[in-house]
Amino acid sequence: MKYLLILLIFLAGFFNESAGQSSQKEAKQLYFSAIGNYENNNFKSCISDLQKAKKILKSTNFKIQPLLIKALFKSYDYERTLKEISKYKALKPNSEWAEYHELMQIKNKSVKHIKQLQSEYNKLLLTNKISPHYKFRKNNPKSSLIKKLNKRIDSLEYLPQNAIFVNQIAFKQYNKYKYQKAIELFKKVLVNSPKNYLANYWSGQSYYWIKDYNSAYSFFKNTVEIKPQDHYSNYWFGRVNYAKKSYQTAIKYFKQALSIASESYDSNYWLGQAYYKEDDLDSAAKYFEAAVKLKPNDYYANYWLGQAYSDKGQHKAAVPLFEKSSQLKADDFWSQYLLGYSYANIDEYTKAYEYLKKAISIKTDHSYSNYHLAYVHFLRREYSLATKYFKIALKLNPTDIHINYFLAKSYYKNGDMTLAKKYFNKTIELEKEDKSSFTAYAYLHMGFNEKAFNLMESLEKKADNNNVKKSLHYDYACLYSWLNNRKEAIKHLEVCLKLGYYKFKHIDFDADFDNIREHRSFKKLIEKYRNKT
Repeated sequence: MKYLLILLIFLAGFFNESAGQSSQKEAKQLYFSAIGNYENNNFKSCISDLQKAKKILKSTNFKIQPLLIKALFKSYDYERTLKEISKYKALKPNSEWAEYHELMQIKNKSVKHIKQLQSEYNKLLLTNKISPHYKFRKNNPKSSLIKKLNKRIDSLEYLPQNAIFVNQIAFKQYNKYKYQKAIELFKKVLVNSPKNYLANYWSGQSYYWIKDYNSAYSFFKNTVEIKPQDHYSNYWFGRVNYAKKSYQTAIKYFKQALSIASESYDSNYWLGQAYYKEDDLDSAAKYFEAAVKLKPNDYYANYWLGQAYSDKGQHKAAVPLFEKSSQLKADDFWSQYLLGYSYANIDEYTKAYEYLKKAISIKTDHSYSNYHLAYVHFLRREYSLATKYFKIALKLNPTDIHINYFLAKSYYKNGDMTLAKKYFNKTIELEKEDKSSFTAYAYLHMGFNEKAFNLMESLEKKADNNNVKKSLHYDYACLYSWLNNRKEAIKHLEVCLKLGYYKFKHIDFDADFDNIREHRSFKKLIEKYRNKT
């Protein structure tokens, strides 16, 4: 009986011990499950696992409690966070966690204090290295936290778990435009965490803004490999390829960025820029249009859409865009100049004069703004003013054929034959390798009529498209009008109009038609085609 009782006691102990081992094993499994859920940002499941583990163990565990505090904090349950910290303090009063709790006591529940808790938590707790930060803070109470942490940073061990903290400090340097300092700090993260997305992304940004595009390229390439479906990774890889003048590659990644975020202004705008650099004006206009739609009051989108239209010869469409950009930046030379230039191309010479004058008041030493203002004066028969601005343009650009020719013609109209002849000869000299109708005009004004028409016939034989033919017949009409040959002038002008020349305002202003302008056949022809359009 005695031995039987001993045996029963022994078996009871054995079963209790086995049950205890089983409980320990289950709690351990729940703890490791909680760690996995925490790493995957599944804080709700993490908290649930830890609470089950605590229930099994019927006590607060030194390992479970810190992880529970982290998970509660991450799930923004600040009240329970503080309660669990209090429990841990009671369990282990001399721990750094207890000191941390004293530091973070919140006496009222205002947003300000919750933000304080969150800020301190991010700076001290996320590194898993509370001790050096806290002790340094405690020993230097008069120093600002950021200053202390910056001093301490070089003594820390840059393990992967420190990446968030180091990235935060580096990002502060980036925001202060201290790009080299930021780069050095991001490097320390990348030594042990080469695939850390944020360190790669902001390293790329830092190198980009100091114009080290080769270094930026490698980091942005990493971000695309780490997060291939991330809009910003693709967009910035496109930007750095654009900066390196690899426009086709830039187009590829800007399009990839747009496939992820189609309403991105930046991706549309820079895709337009890349196509513009590739001289694909239709595609450039398409994406600039999207950028303007997304940001109607953006200077750059309006300006570059206007530029694309202008380069395509769609000056009427360009006008409202340059008007918008000139309103957004009243002191911007290019908007004022191109608005004046566009108005000149749609024969709105009063408006053209207004904006070209504004452009020159902003930038006096630009050849073509002076040239176009001079040309407006020329069309308005203000030959002295035309001469003044053509001379300024010529000084800035002495080998330009257009400037030399119209300066010659302005002198001619003012009756200064000596200077007119000088610049007509200069025009012929500049065109000796590749003659155009300007040389023919110059020949005619100097009395070499046969040379002029021989050259025109030669140019006509080479004309291979309607635009060239249209221009040549217009020039023929001017030449014959100047010679008072009304019949030939009207014949060539009609061919020009049939080919689609509808710039009637220009014809109205062009002094070359003054000899035949009042004749009935000229008026009838212009009226016929003006009515058609």
